[in-house]
Amino acid sequence: MAACIGQISCNLSVGPFSGEVVFYIQTDAGPYSGLAPKHYASSSKPLLRTPIPGKLRVKILRNGGGQAVVQVPDGEALTVSADLVKT
Repeated sequence: MAACIGQISCNLSVGPFSGEVVFYIQTDAGPYSGLAPKHYASSSKPLLRTPIPGKLRVKILRNGGGQAVVQVPDGEALTVSADLVKT
């Protein structure tokens, strides 16, 4: 499968700067958090300091067999449950 753009379910909160968000993703190796430009994130409610459910745009590098490998906006490649990822 060629890499494509998708979304991952995660938690989001306001970032340290107005154009950033903090994202929290549960990976196979444990929790991961990072920073992303605000336009990579979406949520049904305004972001707060307390994390809320949302979606983050990612590059899907591999998806199948119950696991997916995604590249998040900060450049890291993460192995996650395929249930979290949508194309």
